[in-house]
Amino acid sequence: MLHPKGAFGFECTLDRVIEELKGYSDFAIHRLLVYYYGITARGALSEEHVLLSAKCKALAELLPSLKEHGHRVLIFSQWTAMLDILEWALDVIGVTYLRLDGSTQITERQTIVDTFNNDPSIFACLLSTRAGGQGLNLIGADTVVIHDMDCNPQMDRQAEDRCH
Repeated sequence: MLHPKGAFGFECTLDRVIEELKGYSDFAIHRLLVYYYGITARGALSEEHVLLSAKCKALAELLPSLKEHGHRVLIFSQWTAMLDILEWALDVIGVTYLRLDGSTQITERQTIVDTFNNDPSIFACLLSTRAGGQGLNLIGADTVVIHDMDCNPQMDRQAEDRCH
């Protein structure tokens, strides 16, 4: 399906596309299909798929309860690919959020921080542990979720401190 669309370049052979796709995650293939064919593309994942993992199921139970009780949340992950999946999960759960990771322009970071801290309608902020874990003051939140722990526990502690 993706080969005729030139997803990997029009000079790429079908065999090369197949080899390339063998290294892709299901979510990466899903994103390509949605990009080229829309959300209803044959082979694209449905919204239920994002909530099949135990951690995303837990978030789907936890976040609405936290929101109902007036809490605001920082959600940290080491991996930007996981942040992509978490964005999809938060969209399905139906909560508002901002995102800050290593690809966020330095000039935009303070604007994201200020917007999150000052706009209570934004429930969550997704952050990469390395980019968002140090030097930011995210006092608009009172709850931290470490989605995947860093091998260095000090990194997670610094991330937790963002809302203190």
